[in-house]
Amino acid sequence: MNCPKAVLDYFDAYNRLDARSVCETLASDGTYTDPMAPDGVSGAGFLAMTQGFMAAFGDLSLEVLAVIGASDELVAVQWMMRGTHTGALGPLPRTDRKVTLSGVDVFQLRNGKIQRIEGYYDTGTLYRQLGRPQGL
Repeated sequence: MNCPKAVLDYFDAYNRLDARSVCETLASDGTYTDPMAPDGVSGAGFLAMTQGFMAAFGDLSLEVLAVIGASDELVAVQWMMRGTHTGALGPLPRTDRKVTLSGVDVFQLRNGKIQRIEGYYDTGTLYRQLGRPQGL
């Protein structure tokens, strides 16, 4: 299955560290959830979260490892994130530690836009790599 353009654009914008373009791939009423945002964010909240994450990992890259499609409206993407923690991540100040983290995002699409993203990754792995095994 080919990956929908909006999903490809999402990863491309992340790799360009362009938070606004990441957010433009989401429908106006679209939502994002992951282990660090379990209640979900949308709109300005999604933009702020994306900008904060990019500021925390200034050399962030997301490599698409696999695309699994259930339909034209439901796609899962396995990814590998790499980056150096060069800015604050929530309450955690910069550590200059390198991070490699794998995960999966499940995208629900409607009319060519991303309606919902559910991100899955192991926060314990992230915290250990940042020197904070107890969490943030």
